[in-house]
Amino acid sequence: MIISKVLFIQPSFYADDGRVVRANGLFDRLTTVNVAELGIPLLAAYTPSRMQVELVDDALEDIPWDTSAEVIAISAKLIHRSRALDLAAAFKQKGKIVVLGGYLATLCPEGLAERFDAICIGDGDQAWVEMLADIENGRLRSVYHGDHGAALDASPAPRYDLLAAKSRLLSLKTSYPVQATRGCPHDCSYCCVTRFYRRSYR
Repeated sequence: MIISKVLFIQPSFYADDGRVVRANGLFDRLTTVNVAELGIPLLAAYTPSRMQVELVDDALEDIPWDTSAEVIAISAKLIHRSRALDLAAAFKQKGKIVVLGGYLATLCPEGLAERFDAICIGDGDQAWVEMLADIENGRLRSVYHGDHGAALDASPAPRYDLLAAKSRLLSLKTSYPVQATRGCPHDCSYCCVTRFYRRSYR
């Protein structure tokens, strides 16, 4: 199949009453609910230019269920698990290819490969390009492993334009995350960064 469009989704999470948490008020937009993520804009930059890309932040806007995208790419943290699974199920019912990456897939991959068409464990820089090629060539695997050793100076500039188009942070266009390093040289037992990057530091 030929991929013409990819929809990237940054999922929100469910409140205790079952509703999807949204950044509707001024105070909400000052919390971590509205902190812009770098992973998706970076993967969008790795996406071949012939493919249209769209980013949706579930905490800020409605999910475009009728999207023409053939591939739905979700980047999720552990708190997003239930919402990510629901999004995947809904889009798979519509015949979409749904892939997952991020901290959820890397730190708690158990049972996820059966719920998504593919998951990426670790950095997505190289794995994402491989996933797209495998989809188009009909050989998508259920699990991909990212390389934590990829050189950062070879990575493209993230697609910040996707954040600017979607932001509702006060009167500013958006908040822009900037990456100077990846990982951490320390080994704190409570820290997901240490676990994700296996104590590597670049």
